[in-house]
This record gives sequence, C-alpha cells and structure tokens, in this order.
Amino acid sequence: MAAKNIARQLLLLGGCFPLVAVATENLPHPSFGEWTRLPTEGQFIFTPQYTYNYWKKYWKNHASVDIQRVPQDGFDHNTGGVRFDYRLARRWALDATVGYTSGATRFFDPSRTPHTSLGIADSQLGLRYQLATEGKSWWQPNLTARVGGILQGTYAADFPFAPGHGGSGLEVAFGFTKRLTECGFGLYGDCGWRLRDRSVPQTLFGSFGLAQTIELSGWARGLTMNFGYAHSQDLSGPDVTGTLIDVNYSHRVKEVSRSIEGGVTLTDRDGWVFQYRMEMSMDGRNTPQRTLYGLAISVPLASR
Repeated sequence: MAAKNIARQLLLLGGCFPLVAVATENLPHPSFGEWTRLPTEGQFIFTPQYTYNYWKKYWKNHASVDIQRVPQDGFDHNTGGVRFDYRLARRWALDATVGYTSGATRFFDPSRTPHTSLGIADSQLGLRYQLATEGKSWWQPNLTARVGGILQGTYAADFPFAPGHGGSGLEVAFGFTKRLTECGFGLYGDCGWRLRDRSVPQTLFGSFGLAQTIELSGWARGLTMNFGYAHSQDLSGPDVTGTLIDVNYSHRVKEVSRSIEGGVTLTDRDGWVFQYRMEMSMDGRNTPQRTLYGLAISVPLASR
C-alpha cells in the first residue's frame, strides 16, 4: 500500500507537467504498440506524460555536426502533455493528446545568447478501430487501425530543430501486438503515414520489437519489458544548410531518423499503468543525435 500511495503522489505531480514542462516529443504515440489495445467499453483513461532529450550533435544531410562551441553546449527538448482515451463501443475508441513544448539552445547565435521556442505542442485527435482481437486463434494478433487529425502548435516552426513539425494535417496508422508463448514472450509493431499543410513533407513511420511480460502477484499485476527499432522518414524536402552559427533550417526540411527503443511497463491490480522508456538515435538525416527519456502514467477513471 505504501508503494501504491507513493505512485499516486507521483501521478499528481505528473499531472502538473503540462503546466510547467518546457517542450514535447514530435507527435508522440503510446510506445510499444500500446495504442492498439482499447480501453474496456465505456472506460475513460487519463495519461499524463513527459519526455526529455538533450543532444550535442545532429546529422546535416548525412554528416555528423557537433554543436558544442564550448564544452557542454547543447540543445534541450522537454515535453509535458496529457493523453485521453475513451472506448465508444466494442471495437471503437477515441484518443486526444494535448501538451506544451519548447526547445532551448545557443549554438546558432554568434554571441552565444540562449534562444527558446515554446508554446502549445502539435495536438492530436484520433479514432481507432480494432480489426482483430488476440486470442480468437493461435495466429491472430491484436490488430488496430487509427485515423487521426493533427493541429499545429504555437511554437516557432522555423526555429532550428523546432519541437514540432510546423503544420496541421492527418495520419493513418496500423498497429499490432501478439503474445507468442505462455511465458509471456511476444511481438509489437506499427506503421503509418502523415500528410500536413504548409509544405511540411509527407512522413512514413513505423516500429517493430520484442516484448516479455512477467505475471506478478500483490498490488503489481504484471511487468512488461520491450526492446525494438523505430524509423521515421520524410518523403521530400531540402537539407539543412549554412554554417554552425548561421544554420538554414525550416519546417520543410527532410528528416530521417533511425533509432532503437526500450522500456519497462508495470500494471497494477487496479489497472494503473506506469511506463518508463528510452529511445536512442542510431542514424539519420537532418535530425538530432539524441537520447530520449519518457515517463507516462495511465489511470482508468470510469467504466460503466
């Protein structure tokens, strides 16, 4: 009970992140295919989430560029946001994500004056349909389709490596999870396409990985460990140009990101879900060489 009380206090603190945090990951989705699982019918889930990443290098086209003009110079991204999920019917669910975002650095200023871009993050509204439910047969995965809208945030879109994509639009995605063995070993994955206005490039994205779930007793019901690969690729756009202190960047730049991801998800007997995750860049184009850290706590608030 003491551990549960501490967790609830952390959730209350986490609920303040949208008010005090200073940046956001670009269009975050629940990690490791979790979005493919729908709430129980009539259930409302509230998820405060926070991500942070700090980087000192980026890929200019395919070349690595170090932004440290003095030691410890870098670029900070932070995220504070809230996700809402609601199951409408047996196979249908709604989701919405809102938050606050910023990026802060001084690397492109000759006088080394700090610069910050902050504001409302790109918001999302989605409708999900569960195409198949795991357990009907040995081969059948949990398979879900999602159609979503994207509303551009209020940050400066052409700030170098802005904490958002700089356009409104829509996306279509498919995701799955599949438990392969009785001991809890399984797979997850998703893929999708985004289309946005203001000449933002179309984007293909996806991830694939392994999952291991361990059943527990007491207040903790289960622990899941995940490890996988994530890829995001714009289909058009120019490269970053210019010098280190006179960088030419816009929201139309073509970005490519290849990374590995991993995390731990803990579910308690009341249905609360606590998640910690990391993502580390392996390769890319016109994108930061970053390590991202994320926290999320999902709380079921009502169910009829």
